Amino acid sequence: MLLPAVENSGLLTIKKKSDFEKLKKFGKRVYLTSWLVINVAKNSDNTVRAGYTISAKVGGAVIRNKLRRWRREIIRHWAKENALGVDINVVFKPKESGFYKKLKFAEVQGAWSNNWTKISKLG
Repeated sequence: MLLPAVENSGLLTIKKKSDFEKLKKFGKRVYLTSWLVINVAKNSDNTVRAGYTISAKVGGAVIRNKLRRWRREIIRHWAKENALGVDINVVFKPKESGFYKKLKFAEVQGAWSNNWTKISKLG
C-alpha cells in the first residue's frame, strides 16, 4: 500500500555537529525569553535550515519531542513569510521541574511572534 505524498515545506534540518558549532560561533544569538534562545546565521543556500538543542534536563522524551514538533511548526510558518537563506538553532534552556510540561504552544508561538522582525533582520 502506498502512502500519500507529503508536501515538502522547504525546511531542512541541521544535523552535523560542525554546522551547530559554526552557527554558535559565527551566528547571532537572540534571547527570546529566559528559557528560549536562538542562534541565527545566513547560509549560502536560499533555504531555511533548522536545528534544535534540548537538554535531557528539560524533561522526558515526550516533552522534548513535543517541543521539537512545536519548533518545526513555528519555523515552517515563519519560513513561508520570510524568504531568507538562514540557519537557525533553537535552544530550550533547562528550567525548574514541570515548567515545560505546563508550557502551552501559544506561549512558544508568542515568544517567536514578538521577535520575528528582530530574527528576520539577523538573517
